[in-house]
Amino acid sequence: MLLNPAMRPLLRPLGSSLWSCAIKPTTAIPGIITKKPIALRIPSQQRTFVPRLPLSSTNTSPTTQSISATRTLPYTPTVLYQIISDIDAYSSFLPYVLDSKVVERHPITSSPTYADLRIGFNPIDETFRSKVTCEEPSVVEADASRNGVFEVLRTRWEIHPAVGLGVPTGEAAGSVVDLKIDFGFSSPLYAALTQAVVPKVATVMIDAFEKRAKELLEKKDDEWIKRLR
Repeated sequence: MLLNPAMRPLLRPLGSSLWSCAIKPTTAIPGIITKKPIALRIPSQQRTFVPRLPLSSTNTSPTTQSISATRTLPYTPTVLYQIISDIDAYSSFLPYVLDSKVVERHPITSSPTYADLRIGFNPIDETFRSKVTCEEPSVVEADASRNGVFEVLRTRWEIHPAVGLGVPTGEAAGSVVDLKIDFGFSSPLYAALTQAVVPKVATVMIDAFEKRAKELLEKKDDEWIKRLR
């Protein structure tokens, strides 16, 4: 097909990366039927990037990680267990715990079985219902998994007599306190935003626990001593 010479000025070269174009004659050309402009549009593409930044901890599965801390203290397992199982007092001495309340207790032992803990560190400020398991005088575990922020959130305190570790045996013997926190965020965004805080949590918490034990047991807190009797 031969083009009418009158059309040649109307033709313009097309780039290889054209996003939209239209062919529209500006004057009537003999022998050509004028139609509405033909628009070619290539939709733009948008990409959302959410960083996946690793946390400094030990992987136990692709989604669950663990942090831990250990401390040897010159107190018996019995009295340390009493401090750890006193969940109502957590907000008065544990960092990141903004509020703590036992909502259900065992009908026979009176040990806490469910508790509400409000946890706060940037950007998290949420209250989680935890299932509490107490095995006197050695274990206190709180499990608040599947809460919207964490797919896994489990805190476990274990207390063992410090036998064979250079601490005297008997009633005045010391104890080894192990704190382990298993966690897995429901969103990689939470993991990225909290990566600077999370690796320090276990150490900061056990430091605060040691300070609490010294305040209650070495300063002879009268109210606390009454609770132990």
